[in-house]
Amino acid sequence: MSLPSYNFSQIQSVIIGIFLVIVVVVIFMTIGRKRRERKFLHDIAHDIRNPLSIIKTNNELAILNPSTPEEIKEILRSNIEELNRTSHIIHKLVK
Repeated sequence: MSLPSYNFSQIQSVIIGIFLVIVVVVIFMTIGRKRRERKFLHDIAHDIRNPLSIIKTNNELAILNPSTPEEIKEILRSNIEELNRTSHIIHKLVK
C-alpha cells in the first residue's frame, strides 16, 4: 500500500486552511474575553454607582428638607453603611 502523493499547492492550501481556522478561533476567543471583561466592568460600575447614588440622594434630601437631629443622624448612618458597602466592593476588587 502506498501513501497518497500531494503536490506543493495542495499542501500549501491545507496549511493556509489550518492557519485561517486558528485565526478565526483566536478572534472568537478574543471577542468572548472582551465581552466578559466589558460585562465585569459594567457590573462593578453598577455595584459602586448604586451606593453612591443613595448617598447623594440622602444628602440632597437632607439639604432640601430641614430635618430633626435624629433624622440627620439616620441619614448619616445610612451614608456610612453605603460607604462601607462601596469600600467592601473596592477591597474585593484589589484583593
